[in-house]
Amino acid sequence: MKSLAANSDSHKSMERIEEKFPSIEKQIAKAKEGSSQKTLNECRLTALKLVIESLENRRVTVSEIGSFTVYNYKKRNGVKAR
Repeated sequence: MKSLAANSDSHKSMERIEEKFPSIEKQIAKAKEGSSQKTLNECRLTALKLVIESLENRRVTVSEIGSFTVYNYKKRNGVKAR
């Protein structure tokens, strides 16, 4: 059940982050070319996209690889299936 909660939390986090995109994109459009404000907002947008990518990778890890790891742990340690 914990992996389901983790997936739900990461999904909510991604949605909240994606909600920031339009505001940052507007600021980028308004900023003058080469200005520090434009550069800063471009970096913010790139960072947020990388955060989302990381959350997506973590979600796959939890749902697919995580269950396989639990299976191997149980097998190695003699835990019987219910």
